[in-house]
Amino acid sequence: MRNAILRYFHQFLSGEAWNQFWYEARDPRVISLMRIGVGAIALFALLCYTPDLIKFFGPSGLLPTNTVRAVMFAEEATAETPAYLYGNFLMSFNYLAWFENEPAMLWGAHGVGIAILLAFVVGLKTRVTSVLALIVTLTYIHRGQVLNAQLEPIVSMVMAYLCLGPCGAYYSVDRCLQLRKQPLAKVEPSIGANIATRLLQIHLSAIYVMMAFGKLVRLGVADGAVWWSGDAVWWLIAKPGGSLIDLTWLHSHPYMIDAWTQAIVFFELGFGIFVWKRWARPALLVLAVPMWLSLAVLTGLIPWCLMMLVANLAFVRPDDCCDSLPA
Repeated sequence: MRNAILRYFHQFLSGEAWNQFWYEARDPRVISLMRIGVGAIALFALLCYTPDLIKFFGPSGLLPTNTVRAVMFAEEATAETPAYLYGNFLMSFNYLAWFENEPAMLWGAHGVGIAILLAFVVGLKTRVTSVLALIVTLTYIHRGQVLNAQLEPIVSMVMAYLCLGPCGAYYSVDRCLQLRKQPLAKVEPSIGANIATRLLQIHLSAIYVMMAFGKLVRLGVADGAVWWSGDAVWWLIAKPGGSLIDLTWLHSHPYMIDAWTQAIVFFELGFGIFVWKRWARPALLVLAVPMWLSLAVLTGLIPWCLMMLVANLAFVRPDDCCDSLPA
């Protein structure tokens, strides 16, 4: 025990643990798999805009640039206010605003965005298309501020960190082209893959903890009170157009509803804290699957729940999930 403590402080003071955490090379298989997941979900979200593209963003659309800026960033305030300046920056940092008066060009820009995200999913020129895909995603997030929900922050977070690593090293067109030129070419572990993974892990843990803390704030029906009372799941079930299946029969099983409610809070808090422990990580990752799938049924927010499962892959070791998959 004494030797273990001394070894820990030696590693801590020498910076060995820090360097190992951040700068140890990592196999990029997992982030390559995450690229497919987050890219497919981002592409789906982008395609959802297609039927109403002109209705939302066109010259006489429901969401003209000035209206979005005023609603989201208080444009009625003076030009010196931070909210106004921040809103101007975000609304100018999206190419859709450049074409809102030209429907044909707006359709063209939309088509280019779809093509970029498709190239990102299949892993074509991934070093370039990963950055372009992030720009496309952020453009729609900034342009359609009032349409954003739980999905967009998670998608943009994962895509931003994947830009830092070789997320096209496996399961990609880039890899196929490389093997065609060099049949025996191997993918070397990458420091960039490790940095991207560690940033994803830290950010995801913070998201889980904050989701749990948000449920523990007792301010009213809209926030923590229903979670403390154990009624939150019933509120989700009773919400019109929410659940994918009829779960109202659970009204006669209050203890089941209470247990489900508390399980969600404990899982989110436990995941954010104990996923860093090797002995707890496999169980938490396995429990995450039924937890998020059940929430998809409960809330109807399928893309968001699937995106959280994709983000959870950041805690999966390459040797545990990807050895059986073809490169």
